[in-house]
Order: sequence, then C-alpha cells, then structure tokens
Amino acid sequence: ILGAAIGYFHLETGHSLKPLCDAFVDVVKIITVPVIFLTMATGIAGMSDLQKVGRVAAKAMVYFLTFSTLALVVGLIVANIVQPGAGLNIDPASLDVEAVKGYVATAHEQSVTSFLMNIIPSTIASAFAEGDILQVLFLSVLFLSILFGAVCRYNGRSLFSLVRYIKDELLLAMSSSEAALASLMEKMEKAGATHSVVGL
Repeated sequence: ILGAAIGYFHLETGHSLKPLCDAFVDVVKIITVPVIFLTMATGIAGMSDLQKVGRVAAKAMVYFLTFSTLALVVGLIVANIVQPGAGLNIDPASLDVEAVKGYVATAHEQSVTSFLMNIIPSTIASAFAEGDILQVLFLSVLFLSILFGAVCRYNGRSLFSLVRYIKDELLLAMSSSEAALASLMEKMEKAGATHSVVGL
C-alpha cells in the first residue's frame, strides 16, 4: 500500500527507491535457493523408501506441468478478454524489438525435450548462480543419491538393500528415533558393524 501511494503521489521518489527494491529481491533470491536445496536434501534423507522418493518427484513434476499449463491458459483468456494495452495507440515501429528478441526465441524453441534437458545444470555452481529452482532440486536428489550410495558401496552394500534392511526402523524413527534405536543397533551389528561403532 505504501509503495503504491508513493508511486501515485510522488512518482520521482518511487523511481529513486527502485535500487532498494532490486536489492531486497536479490537478497531474497540468495536466501531462497540454499533453503530449497537444504529442504529437499533433508526431506529426501528422511524418506525410508526410495520408491516413495520417485513417486514424490513424479507428482511434483505433474504438479509443475499442470499448474504451468493452467497459468498459461488463464493468462491467454484474461489477455483476450481484458486486452491490456488496447487504446494506447502505440506505434509498433517505435518499439525496441531487441528488448524482447531473446524471450521470443526461447518461447519458440521450448519443447518437452528441451524443458527436461534444462533441468540438468551445465555446472554445479550455475544452478545456484542463476537461481533455477528445478536445477537446484535435481542437484539435491543427485547429491544425496551419490552420497548415500558411496557410503553403502564402501561398506560392501547397495543403497537399495540397506533401505530394505532397515525399513521398519526408518519408518518408526519418523515418530520416535529413541524407539527405533535398540532394533537399529541390533541390525547394524548383524550387518557387520562393530559393537564400538554401533555404540558410538
């Protein structure tokens, strides 16, 4: 409300405050990407069934595609009904084509294949630097899969077999880690972990 009031009554002051607005948005972006990564990492780490992780990922993709399509349809309907810009009598020849050239090219080139390929970042840093949410989510899943898989492989087991072996304890630990401790310690010793390591 305050921003709208400043823009209405004193437009020059509103323009002068734009750097402050841009700085605030940039700070929010800096915080958002790590929060999403850590939230995904801890969320996946807390899931006991890897098939459940796959189902959640599939549902998230369907949700994303469905609501993106819905937003596009609503936007087209509103644009055709309201017709924003109608009556302004702007000469198209006076508009800067270069300003929207990149967006037009991207819209024409976008396909299902390119959309899926865009989820995979070119580098680890680029996903965080560009703030691409889907790429950050992809890195979260990949990072945890590699980390847990490497630990299990180092100990002569596969990640899938370990999850199946302690699935009951993982499910129980969701509500109470203390209740699952005794049974989990017993299974770890049977799996080959030494008593001192399990005790620690």
